[in-house]
Amino acid sequence: MLLQENYVKFLNNLVELLDITTTQFEKAKEHYLAVGNWLGKEDSPLYRYNPTVYPQGSFRLGTVIKPLSGEDEFDIDLVCRLEISINLITQRELKKMIGDRLKENADYKKMLSDEGKRCWSLNYQEVPRFHMDILPAIDDEYQWLINEKVLLEYAQSAICITDKDSIDFSIMSKEWHKSNPIGFANWFKDKMKIQMQERRKFLAESKNVNIEQISEDEIKTPLQRVVQILKRHRDIMFGDDEDKPISIIITTLAAQAYNNEDNLYISLRNMINRMPTFILTNSKGQKEVLNPVNPLENFADKWEKNPQKAKNFEMWLKKAKEDLIDIIERNGLDNSVENLREVFGSSIVNKALNNSGFGYLLKNTLPMIPNLQELLNVSHRKYPTWQMQLLKKVEIVGRFKDYNGWHTIIHSTVIPKGSYLQFIAITDVPKPFEVFWQVVNTGQEAINAGGLRGGIFHSQTAGTGGLIQKEFTSYKGNHWIKCFIVKDNLCFAQSKEFFVRIE
Repeated sequence: MLLQENYVKFLNNLVELLDITTTQFEKAKEHYLAVGNWLGKEDSPLYRYNPTVYPQGSFRLGTVIKPLSGEDEFDIDLVCRLEISINLITQRELKKMIGDRLKENADYKKMLSDEGKRCWSLNYQEVPRFHMDILPAIDDEYQWLINEKVLLEYAQSAICITDKDSIDFSIMSKEWHKSNPIGFANWFKDKMKIQMQERRKFLAESKNVNIEQISEDEIKTPLQRVVQILKRHRDIMFGDDEDKPISIIITTLAAQAYNNEDNLYISLRNMINRMPTFILTNSKGQKEVLNPVNPLENFADKWEKNPQKAKNFEMWLKKAKEDLIDIIERNGLDNSVENLREVFGSSIVNKALNNSGFGYLLKNTLPMIPNLQELLNVSHRKYPTWQMQLLKKVEIVGRFKDYNGWHTIIHSTVIPKGSYLQFIAITDVPKPFEVFWQVVNTGQEAINAGGLRGGIFHSQTAGTGGLIQKEFTSYKGNHWIKCFIVKDNLCFAQSKEFFVRIE
């Protein structure tokens, strides 16, 4: 029971740090309401179509988390719905109407980025920084969803959305892409209705107000918290890897696996164990994660053409169970702190521990590396030549793969030769930036093979922002890796050496 209490306390404080603040939430809400007001003003060309702007995705679900890069940045996904028949407008015309209206505002015109595939994007440079994606939409004729046995309360909010890649983008057609963010959000909230109501009631009583005065935005249920935890674990494991598990699959499976447990730890454990049971296999042997408000849409449809996505999801869920449940239950919270630091990042874990009253766990764990100073000062190690302005932070987390899957690397980890390694850099330096890595290896095997390394090199993973570095364990010995974040030839952050022991 003590383990549960302490772990729940830690997880609650951890997720508070992952979440955007109330100030950030209110600021973002203020901005999207302002966008809605501009699009729908009486002098707007859109006014006669009664535009409605509303949030979708994690912001609407209450599962938004701060991104790994630039902890003060986050995204808001909006829908701009116009009341106009699909028989009277093309996707191109709808998208252009909304874009043209945004450009009539001098501020929004400056903030607009290049036109996206489906959305218009506004980039806010103030603090906190965020960008807002605005998706043009019209109402869908939802009877087809009723025929698919979708409840009316979910189906009636279905929409048709624009997509530049659609072959019907520029012609009058009923073949638009479908979406239903309100229906999905209502389904998601129904999955946690009991806990939401109980927590609203408790908060109302503590404030001595009527329950109607407590908005859902003031409450976080275990379902929402678990989704936030799982998304951050995913981000740490994969960085910006394009084949990482997508949020909509994590969110859908988590909601299906949630049984309105009131304890965050029990919810996390049960949901991780149950989530795989909701991945279906159709008659063709294809994996399916069906949209609960559109059973004709398979969120896992890309798994068939890109099996790596399916493999990554399976590996991630297995590692999440190991990192978040198995290691804690086996070793206790006190003896799992180092692993948690590598799973979520040292800074945020240390803050969560301190906020939880576990300051005694903040002591540094020294690497179990013999002759540490000698290792750091090897003659083949190169030193950076940039001007150093270390105003920001970057830290490294690492994992290795064996026949049982991926495992987190901590100071005491001994990695066998022939293993794959992956390192993820976590930084608060705002993009854009350049990423440089340094790998320093030692030992007689590397010397004999002429394989000593010590140079600093530009990241080769441009497609993932450079924040992922992949390696292979070729030589026995004690080695280390380091990361540098550079902008305009100034180094704004450098990590500590991350040690790897290979035997």
